[in-house]
Amino acid sequence: MLRIPHHARWAIVVPLLLIAAALTACQTGVQSDAPFTTNDSTQAPYTADRQTSADATLINMTIANRASDLARADLRVRQGQTVRLAFDADEAGEIHLHGYDLTAAVAPGQPGVITLDAHTAGGFGINFHVFAPADAAATNGKPAASNDSHSHDHSSGHAAKPESIDAGAPIAVAIAAQVESKGTVDVAIDTEAWQWAPDQVDAPHVPGTGHAHIYVDGVKISRVFAPSYRLTGLTPGAHEIRVTLNSNNHHELLRDGLIVEARTLVTIPHYDITAAGSAPDDGHGHSSREIIAEVHLGNLEVYP
Repeated sequence: MLRIPHHARWAIVVPLLLIAAALTACQTGVQSDAPFTTNDSTQAPYTADRQTSADATLINMTIANRASDLARADLRVRQGQTVRLAFDADEAGEIHLHGYDLTAAVAPGQPGVITLDAHTAGGFGINFHVFAPADAAATNGKPAASNDSHSHDHSSGHAAKPESIDAGAPIAVAIAAQVESKGTVDVAIDTEAWQWAPDQVDAPHVPGTGHAHIYVDGVKISRVFAPSYRLTGLTPGAHEIRVTLNSNNHHELLRDGLIVEARTLVTIPHYDITAAGSAPDDGHGHSSREIIAEVHLGNLEVYP
């Protein structure tokens, strides 16, 4: 009979206990509902305004004094999820989810809901269009904004042009656009020496990695985190689509002094804009009511 010295027994027992504990944890069948993480180890947990069920993710946003009560982490979802965005506002207006081109009317005591299948990865601006009151004098003490505010950056809430830095790698990009029905265009993005890194957004630049920005007629529509993107709500006629490769910290990347980008032209056939959910005034699905202010509330970030 083999005798194990007393001092060596713990060297055997401890690993066995650790293995048993690991097996017990695996056999429970319980999987964490914790949201996916990013490189930010200090990311705040989701608030009580976010609920996830088997069939959908519900995000509740309260809009008071033209500001959202949610943080960026509350607006992150996974591609392929069904997402319901519920809005409660203290004044009448309309919510517009750019990129997906969906809208919802809101008013005090009348919440609005946008439901979407998050089929496209990227960052999608959530804007609040404030309607002019029936009595033009009743502005609640809030200054009116000019009605040309649609020109700002829909993805980040400002129109500042991205800075440019050298790519540090022999990257390249090409795009192909397929026109579908009712103002929808599927954009395929082909890259060279490039790795999509949606989990590194806002991190320092790493050569050969990052995300893309997509523009229509010179207006930034969204960030892009994967090699395909669906544009919706384009009005009939000719449009230029532009895609740039960007660093993790959003700089446009240069190769031999030139921006790494691709452009293509598409022509959208005529369709009934009103029936498709867009309005002839601007093609963004806005209501025909006068908009006196447009407020950026954040970005719905869809990660692959």
